Amino acid sequence: MKQVFITFTALAATLAHANLAARDETFNLNVWNNCKFVKEVVVYTVLQPAWEMVEVSTPTNIQPGAELTIPVPFHGTGMRLSGHAEWGVAGGWRPQALFEFGYSSYSGAEGTAYDLSLMQGSDPDIGMGVWPIENGHGSGQCKQDVCFPWSCGANGNQGWLNPDQSDVGDAAPDTVCYKGKTDFKIVYCP
Repeated sequence: MKQVFITFTALAATLAHANLAARDETFNLNVWNNCKFVKEVVVYTVLQPAWEMVEVSTPTNIQPGAELTIPVPFHGTGMRLSGHAEWGVAGGWRPQALFEFGYSSYSGAEGTAYDLSLMQGSDPDIGMGVWPIENGHGSGQCKQDVCFPWSCGANGNQGWLNPDQSDVGDAAPDTVCYKGKTDFKIVYCP
């Protein structure tokens, strides 16, 4: 009996260490589909210097009223959540509603820079919302935002305005949450 207890304790310590190590490099995007139709979502990263779009997550359908949790790398940069995974990697550059995010650090503080981009020519009936989650990992002090194709820029969190994604005037500054790892709730059709 004593040997079983020791084995169990060693196994529990190993599992706890593995779970902590995994959490140290990731945070979660909790994606909700409030639209009346299925959304196929995927996370891409844009690699520099060639601006190559690469899948970070598996394309997945989210039924209306359902949610999906996608773990993403905390130190990843150039990341974007797309609601049009059905377009494939090449379609990642098409006009669409995006949650864009990536690692940022400043004067020893770490966190995530993020914005919502509802480009000209994106779906006219799909808005997006982003809420940093207060779940023991977040601070509750980071900006939330909701954008629709007809109303977003006034919130100051509109990213790419133009599908060219190249002109200096097409982008607005990101919001930065220098509070360490924070999970996010992202809602389509908020």
